[in-house]
Amino acid sequence: MKIQVAFVSAVMSCACGAAWAAGPKIVGPLPGYKCMMLNLTGEQFMDPGTHIPFRSQPSDTAEIAGYASAQVAVKEPVHQVNGYVQARFPTGGNVWIKSSSLAPYHSLGDPTARCVPVMMSNGRSGFDYPHG
Repeated sequence: MKIQVAFVSAVMSCACGAAWAAGPKIVGPLPGYKCMMLNLTGEQFMDPGTHIPFRSQPSDTAEIAGYASAQVAVKEPVHQVNGYVQARFPTGGNVWIKSSSLAPYHSLGDPTARCVPVMMSNGRSGFDYPHG
C-alpha cells in the first residue's frame, strides 16, 4: 500500500509540474507600451491592504476596473488626461491609473534588469525581465 501511495504521489507531482511548465509562453513584445512600476514604499508593497485602482476613465469618479500589480504596461508615448495615464489591463482593455501612482521601472536587486511588456500565448499581456 505504501508503494502505491508513493507512486501516485510521484505521478501527481510530475503531472502538476508538467501542467505548470506548459503554461502560457511569451509570444513577443507588446508594441506601443512600456513598463512602469507602482510608486509605493517598501512598507506599502508588503501591506496586503494596499490597492492602486485602475479606472475605466481618467477620473476619480470613474468605475474601478481592477487593481494594478507591481508593474504596469503604460501606453507609449505616455497618454495623460486629468492626472491619469492610459495603461493596458492584463486582459487587453484600456484602463487609467493616477500618474502619481507610477514611477519609472527599476530593480534594486539587479540594476541591469529591464522590464518589457509582452503578449502571452493565452492572449493576455504580461512582462518579461531580460538582463543587460
